[in-house]
Amino acid sequence: MKEENTRSIKLVQLRCPQCGLTPWTFGPDIIYYCADCNKGYELRGETLRDVEVEFRQNPGKVQGAKGNLPFWVFEARLNLMLRETTSAMSSMLSEFTNMLISKSGSFSRKTDTIFYVPAFDLPMSDLASLGRRLTVHQPLLEEHSPGEFEKVVLHSDDAVKVADYIFLSTEIEKPDTVVRLKYTLDLKHPRLFIINFQ
Repeated sequence: MKEENTRSIKLVQLRCPQCGLTPWTFGPDIIYYCADCNKGYELRGETLRDVEVEFRQNPGKVQGAKGNLPFWVFEARLNLMLRETTSAMSSMLSEFTNMLISKSGSFSRKTDTIFYVPAFDLPMSDLASLGRRLTVHQPLLEEHSPGEFEKVVLHSDDAVKVADYIFLSTEIEKPDTVVRLKYTLDLKHPRLFIINFQ
């Protein structure tokens, strides 16, 4: 007896939930941006989830960055509970770590510490370096008109894991040897910045 395969593929055209028009897509599969109502969406399974997308311009030059590049940005706070090393210089924290350490112990409405996670295709070593550089230097970004950008390859949840890697890679690169490290890295309010680099 022959069994018939009743499975079928259904194609659904994505439409902006706000205006009903078909969104632009410059990074298919993850981020969709509607040019008509200036709204961004992150595709999670079969659901479009709102995401803030801001187009910015970096006034200076950054080595290894050119064009319109997507970054997940978070309000960040590091709680460093324990850091034991083999060196007597264990109290010397990196500039990057100091940027993230909570001074007040809680988030405030305004935060000066923004954590940058590159969301485009990049080797991990370059990704960590660029993320650290922007986080430490906190560039003053100007508004920029919307335009085509590099494909987003990270969901916001994955960017949280990459942020953790960026922090740990900073600790590993220091001259002392860390033998015990206990911390929490709190990342809030994910947004997508499309930053134009000259």
